[in-house]
Amino acid sequence: MLCSPQLAEPRTLLPARVRALAGRWLSGPPRGPRSRHRRACLFAFGRIGDFVLALSTLRLFVREFGADQCALVVLPSLAPLAAAELPGVELITLPVYAGSLTREILPIWWRERRKFARDRFACRIAVTHQRFFYGDIALSWIDAEKDFRLLPTSYPHPSPDDQCTELHAHRRLAALVLGRPVTWEEIVPRFTRWTASDDGRLLVYPLSHDGSRDVPPSLVAAILRHWRERHRTPVVLAGSPDDIAKLERYAAIARADGVDGLAVEAPAGLENFLTHLARAGAVLAADSAAGHVGAAFDKPLVVLTQRSWHGLCQPWHRSAWQKTFLIETADAAAVAAALAV
Repeated sequence: MLCSPQLAEPRTLLPARVRALAGRWLSGPPRGPRSRHRRACLFAFGRIGDFVLALSTLRLFVREFGADQCALVVLPSLAPLAAAELPGVELITLPVYAGSLTREILPIWWRERRKFARDRFACRIAVTHQRFFYGDIALSWIDAEKDFRLLPTSYPHPSPDDQCTELHAHRRLAALVLGRPVTWEEIVPRFTRWTASDDGRLLVYPLSHDGSRDVPPSLVAAILRHWRERHRTPVVLAGSPDDIAKLERYAAIARADGVDGLAVEAPAGLENFLTHLARAGAVLAADSAAGHVGAAFDKPLVVLTQRSWHGLCQPWHRSAWQKTFLIETADAAAVAAALAV
C-alpha cells in the first residue's frame, strides 16, 4: 500500500486479479505455536534515507515499550545502524525489495517467513508508509493483536511548514500508537551513536540510488564555481564505490568550469558513509540518503530535489542550517550562498 499519491506501483505483467490472489495466498503469519510474546514489532522496511527519517520515531517506540520487548524489521544493509542506534532491540532482516512474483517474492516467502514463527506481539507498527507489493506481504507475516498503520485516508497532506510529509506521517503514527500528542522535538531525526565534527570540507553527494534524482553535472559545477569565489576549503565529490566513474565525470566538468581543489571519495559500507558525513563541514546533496544523514547531523546542508518529489521526503530540517532547492529553478549563486554559515 502506497499512502502518498506522489508514488505509484511499478508496472507488472501479471493481471491485477492474479496478483491480488497471489498476494492473499502469500500473506499471513506462519502457522504453529508461538513461544515468545512481546509488546511491539516495528516494521521499518526502507532504504538508508527512509530509516534515518524514521529513526527518532523508532527510538520513541523503543523507549515506550522497552528494547527487550521490541523487534525491528529492516533491510540487512541497515542492521549495523539499527543495532548501534537502537541497542537491545532484536533485528529481523529481510532481503531488499523484490518485484518478480515467481523469481523473487515466492522464494523469499519460502525462506524468510519462518523468521516470524516463534513470536506473537501485542502490536504491529508499520513505520514504513510507502509499501510496495512485497512490503505489504512481508508486513502481514508479523502475528500481532493490534495493527497500527496509516492508510491513504489518514496519511497527511503536504504541509506548508517546510517539514516533509513523511515526518508529519511519523508524528501522526506516533501519536496514534502512544495515545498522546507528540512534539517535533521527539520525532525530528538525530543520531546518538555517531558524533558530528567539522573537518572544514564541503562534501558533494550529487547522485541518487537509482539515478532518478541525480543533480546535473552542469548545475553542480556552477554551484561550486560560485562557492570557490568565497571559499578555499577542499571540495569532495562523493558517492558509493560503484559511483566512482560518474563522480570523476562530475569532477572533470567542474574543473573545466574553473573549479580547483576537487577530490573524489567513495566510502565503502554504511558505517564509513555515516562517518564521512559526520566529519563534513558542509554538505550539498541530491534528494538521497546523504541529504537525510547530513540533516540528522545538523550540518550546513543544501538538498536539491525535483518538483515531482518535493514534499514527500524533502524538505525537512533540524535547524536553519538546512535548506532545500528545486533542481529545475535553482540559482547556483543562491545555493552556494545557502551553504555558508
